[in-house]
Amino acid sequence: MKTPSDNLFLLIKSLDTSEKTFFKRQGYNTGIVKDVHSYIQLFDAIDSMSVYDENALKIKLKRRGFGHHFGKAKNYLVEAIFECITYYHSDSHLNAQLQNLLFRTELMMEKGLYKLAKNTIAKAEALAIENDKYEHLLLITSMKFGMAAQFGKGIPEFIETDIKAEIRNLKLLKNKIDYRNLVIQMASIANEYGQRAKKADFSKIVNSSLLRGRKRAITYASLHYYYTSHFAYHFSLGKWDDTIYRLQKEWILYLENDHEKIILRATNYLQALSNLMIILTKTKREKESKEIFEKALNFFTSLPEKNKTAGIV
Repeated sequence: MKTPSDNLFLLIKSLDTSEKTFFKRQGYNTGIVKDVHSYIQLFDAIDSMSVYDENALKIKLKRRGFGHHFGKAKNYLVEAIFECITYYHSDSHLNAQLQNLLFRTELMMEKGLYKLAKNTIAKAEALAIENDKYEHLLLITSMKFGMAAQFGKGIPEFIETDIKAEIRNLKLLKNKIDYRNLVIQMASIANEYGQRAKKADFSKIVNSSLLRGRKRAITYASLHYYYTSHFAYHFSLGKWDDTIYRLQKEWILYLENDHEKIILRATNYLQALSNLMIILTKTKREKESKEIFEKALNFFTSLPEKNKTAGIV
């Protein structure tokens, strides 16, 4: 017999209070949820469960007059919740903002509205540049080429500016990917050997020219992977020396010095503080560890509520 899916249960349990309130309000106020009373009833019934029991849920809902096909109702509610929380977080998630701008650009292109398409993609490009989104920048260049071909406008500008930018962004993306791959390789060794990992297991990775200094890391993401690789190496070997202490402090200082972007990089910053606390605990620097904990707590408390529900824990 097929085991009932608990995807809806897990999804509802993953929502915080503000997300649940927003979903219900949107359902009642906007009509985004059809037969809203029945589906809110299903939502609340599942939310009240500590362990998912589909048979008990069906009996409970039947007594309350729930008349929908249960499997279809579950699938519908999953989609409705996703639609609501996507909208709720659309102004706090960078990728969602970029995707929305690119979708709007495509719509304007389809309708033959060149000026609106050009203005919209310019906003997407500025946002992607500001946040080092090289994958999106390459897509934007491709769309700008499509606009130039479709409307016969902006071709000289594309040749003069966009082709050079595309080559530069390819270089930056490759740098990011090279450093990302070091982290993946490091994690693979750590997962395979665990605490049995030895220095020789990591030798090829740690001797990479990419890890000999941070100057080769030419993007923010590359820097993040650079410091993450060093911490992962020391963590796997239990090597708590002054080198990793210095590197972690260096990374935190870099993040703190960029005041304008530290909120956007909140997850990385909190992880960096957490890693430093591990180092301080291992090296018995209790006073400094408490200070870093207070710093992390104060920073998290000061974050906007939507940032706190965006995967930062």
